Amino acid sequence: MKRNYMTNTISIDYFTQNIPAPYSFHIHAELAPSDSVAISFSLTYTDRETLEEDEILNEGFTGDDDINWSGSLPGVWNESLEDLIKKTTWSGKADKLSRCKIKVTLAGDEAKYPANTGSWEYWLQELQQACIETAKVEKPLEMDFVKGERKLSLKGSFEKREAFIEERLGGLVVNKKIPWEKLGKVLKQIYIAEYYPEDVQPNYNTKGDTFLNIGGGQWFNLSKTNLHISKKKEWLSKLEASFEDLITGPSA
Repeated sequence: MKRNYMTNTISIDYFTQNIPAPYSFHIHAELAPSDSVAISFSLTYTDRETLEEDEILNEGFTGDDDINWSGSLPGVWNESLEDLIKKTTWSGKADKLSRCKIKVTLAGDEAKYPANTGSWEYWLQELQQACIETAKVEKPLEMDFVKGERKLSLKGSFEKREAFIEERLGGLVVNKKIPWEKLGKVLKQIYIAEYYPEDVQPNYNTKGDTFLNIGGGQWFNLSKTNLHISKKKEWLSKLEASFEDLITGPSA
């Protein structure tokens, strides 16, 4: 692929493969790089005409879940996409066995398919969240991890690709900016587990249990909640270590 991305409009199409409705969808994004990134982003759920409305609602959807947004994102998104393109090996066709098909087209160039679909899939997830955040549909990320008297608060803006961690212990407060890529590692660890709405608590206590706020004041007592995950004790240890790494590791 050409290396002059910064002077070209880029078109990205993402199609789910081997995934049934109501989960199947198509993402189309067009980006025009400059000092900022002009972007048109759409996510359209597919094949839902084969389902009854109740079947869609019972899976946790609303029936009106498509996303359409146009606007601009900061120039840091130019850098992240340029870096992703430089690290990509291209193929002339998509892998039919993959969970998704991703097609990338530069102006005046033929469509190509990245071999590192996982990296592109995650980048598109971040892009989608940035669009939703910029459109004020959702607030920037805020999560909290509490164990006893210690509280670690994680904040992240997908629009700006910035993340911060704050530690509170007694009267001590420490704030630091963390490398953006570390945010993804923590989120991956958090969302390995499945959280049940009926287990949500309005707050936490400092009596020694471990609590997690996954956003919007949705607190879970991880010491007692029945999470849908194997080896819960091992997972909880890794989750605590991932937050510990944020506060003790290098700053951005």
